[in-house]
Amino acid sequence: MKLKPAYLILLLAVFISCQKTDLPEEINQEALIDESTIAYLRSTTPCAVNLETIPANSSYSVDCLLDLGGQTVQLAQNVNLDFSGGDIINGTIIYNGGTIDGRLLNLSLSIEGTASLKSSRLDLDASRWEILEGTVTSNQALANRDNTEYVLNLVRQLQGDTLKINQLDAFFEISKHTEGPNFYASLEAINIPTGLTLSMTDQVHLRVFPNDRERCSLLAIRDASQVSILGGNLYGDRDTHDYSSGGTHEWGHLLELHAAVNVLVSGLKMYNATGDGMDIHSLNFTFSPDYKPSRNITVTNCLFDNSRRNNLSITDGYDMLIDGNTFLNAGKDTSLSLGTDPRYAIDVEAYRERSTTTGELVFYEKAYNITISNNIEQGSAGRSFAVVIGDYVTIDNNTVENGIDYRYSIGSKIINNTITATPETSRGIGIGGGKPGNIATSYNNEISRNIVSGFTTGVVIYGKQNRVFLNQILDFEDNGIFIPDETEDSNIYANTIRSAVAGSVGVFIHTASLKNVGVYNSTIETSSSAFKIVQANYALGQENNTFHITNNNTNSSNKSEISNSTGVTIDRNTMQSRIRIIDINKSKFLDNIITTNSTLPGLDFEGASTAITIYRNTIYSSNLNCIQIDSTNDPNEFDLIGNSCLN
Repeated sequence: MKLKPAYLILLLAVFISCQKTDLPEEINQEALIDESTIAYLRSTTPCAVNLETIPANSSYSVDCLLDLGGQTVQLAQNVNLDFSGGDIINGTIIYNGGTIDGRLLNLSLSIEGTASLKSSRLDLDASRWEILEGTVTSNQALANRDNTEYVLNLVRQLQGDTLKINQLDAFFEISKHTEGPNFYASLEAINIPTGLTLSMTDQVHLRVFPNDRERCSLLAIRDASQVSILGGNLYGDRDTHDYSSGGTHEWGHLLELHAAVNVLVSGLKMYNATGDGMDIHSLNFTFSPDYKPSRNITVTNCLFDNSRRNNLSITDGYDMLIDGNTFLNAGKDTSLSLGTDPRYAIDVEAYRERSTTTGELVFYEKAYNITISNNIEQGSAGRSFAVVIGDYVTIDNNTVENGIDYRYSIGSKIINNTITATPETSRGIGIGGGKPGNIATSYNNEISRNIVSGFTTGVVIYGKQNRVFLNQILDFEDNGIFIPDETEDSNIYANTIRSAVAGSVGVFIHTASLKNVGVYNSTIETSSSAFKIVQANYALGQENNTFHITNNNTNSSNKSEISNSTGVTIDRNTMQSRIRIIDINKSKFLDNIITTNSTLPGLDFEGASTAITIYRNTIYSSNLNCIQIDSTNDPNEFDLIGNSCLN
């Protein structure tokens, strides 16, 4: 007697019903049956039917074993082949319309003509596609790759939209050159075609077969669109890889989005990549007529762990959302393999260079309109998230323990993040805003509403049109805010800058060209100086630059200092410590309230300053020693009006 699947399910349901005393009454017993997980008992009774005789516009239920013996069968128009416990093997069926139940498909059966799956989803039974699990040879791992990609393409050929894998643990050979005249990693990978969803449970483990390639990828979406990858686990070969050929071997990726469009990656876990966990880039360069960027990409609820280089790299593309993911241990050394630079959790880094003939930038790649939000980062050997080269990137509401940067960027934002150093990460910068000498290529950026704790320096600022506001910069070792280079048209305001670490300075400006820069409306409490300004606007050609320290409330244990600087205006600040001034020029001290914590003067001018205005300051001093101008200065260079000295 042959038991059909429906009868098997019925018997299983009866068995569960008999055992249900331990189950809540309200559980629907039928809901416990997931038909996709059942290994069907297939009939071995030979079929007597001739498929070519099945009438047009009819259905036939296959409840026997039909061995086509290598022959090709032509079906009549709109014939549907349904599964009823049987099988069709060893041959080709040519359709003329009609459907086939996915449970009849297998590697030995070819489908040609016009056909569609009865259900839009195919559930993968690895044994029917000769995908072998466990330890295998390189040749079998290559067959695993080829057969998996064959099934993915077959689902789309048959107008299906989903391949579901419920359980699989297999190695895949992705390093052998089988496609075209040149080796391209994204071609040799398991490619997911346009219009398909690859859905995997947490019991699915896809592994890179160990190899010696500098470049390879396990999964790829290459020049394809409308693709989703849901769930599953991917594993690289970083600790079993053969690095003996030399070089960095930094391009061994687990998932490569190569000119991918309208893609969702959700719930995917990626471990131990030889290079990056995921790499997003384009086909060809921006100036090529066949340039194809990646775009409309969403990566959410994924885990990236222990990639040897970066967990995620974005070098070309736009309109991307990286949201709600966990990034762990990017670029960290293991006992079997060393990490390789830059070792970031996320690296946005489009390539460009200056023309040797015109000096103009040549954009080989562009990365822009990217949002990185609600992610967690821990344990990276380098930065957490870095916009090395990219525009209009928003890094919002992430919780990280390594610093965040933008370097060469236009219109980017670092906002609402919690950046907390650990003992391993504290020797560094919490937020890096720009790079030296990039005034023309980094502007209109924002750093706001972040909580930055425990770094050597909280925030570093370069470039122009920066907006730095409403940040809490806490427990830093050296500087809360550091401005070390050319900065223009920038506003730094409403920040809370607080550290009790010995020697900490609130705002440190050093050898910087500052043109129309303001630090204002902030609270600064440090163990050392509130402000330290050294050689600001000091170089030739900077003598007409100006910057303002305005309306701040400071409470610091040591004096603030200004030396060898030009164009400084200190106005309307309330300060609980004095200011020492040495050799400054064209500077103003207006309407400040200064309380000294010693017998030393509130404003103490040493050296030889010129063109100094001191108006309407109120200085509290226990010995009425409020403003002191050393004899090394020319009194005619000082204009003092309306200052008050109080005990």
